[in-house]
Amino acid sequence: MPVTVHEYTAPEEFLGRAGALLERDPVRNGLMLSILQTLRTQPERYYAFHLWLAEGDGEPVGAATITLPFNLLLTEQGDPAAIRAIAEAVSARGVRPSGVNAAEPVATAFADEWRRLTGTTARTRMRLRLHRLERVAPLPEPVGAMRECRPGDRPLLLRWWVGFAAEAGPAEQPGEAQRSVDGRMAEPLGVVVWELDGRAVSMAGAAPSPGSALSTPHPSCAAAAMRRRWWRS
Repeated sequence: MPVTVHEYTAPEEFLGRAGALLERDPVRNGLMLSILQTLRTQPERYYAFHLWLAEGDGEPVGAATITLPFNLLLTEQGDPAAIRAIAEAVSARGVRPSGVNAAEPVATAFADEWRRLTGTTARTRMRLRLHRLERVAPLPEPVGAMRECRPGDRPLLLRWWVGFAAEAGPAEQPGEAQRSVDGRMAEPLGVVVWELDGRAVSMAGAAPSPGSALSTPHPSCAAAAMRRRWWRS
């Protein structure tokens, strides 16, 4: 099956064409869906982005996005011809991602194609898993309460965000943490804090996926002295 790749500059147009492909598996494609939602509502969050869609017989068979300076993100669908065509399109565009984020078979296949095209080598930097919640166990009521963030929380949230990036491993360029925090603070419940005795001790956030009831969790951080405790609301 011949596969062609088209690059989109408008997130709305890309989502209109790729949405059905992404919604086939909204859980595994949740990160891409939430990034597209951010590009629709707050395009200034990223200083550059690219959106590619692979199609075969007139139907979407794979997609890739990159929001610089972060890694290339691929859909979970692992059609070999689509992966090859996307790798060729990204290379021809002159984009040189620092890494690729995808299901392991897809990431491996892309790395092999990228090596063929560019002569570079690849290594596994991080492995992540998706976890499914099957039941909610009763827990004692925690002390404190959740509230929306306030402008005065920004320095603390920024410090926690930078700390999360350093511990969890995602690459952050100068200014990226500020854009992330400011963008989350601008959204309704984009980031919330847990307050104990008048002091913020933890933060959490989520980004909704367009056209879906799913939300993608974003960094959840707590003051060092307040970790390994249970906060909920």
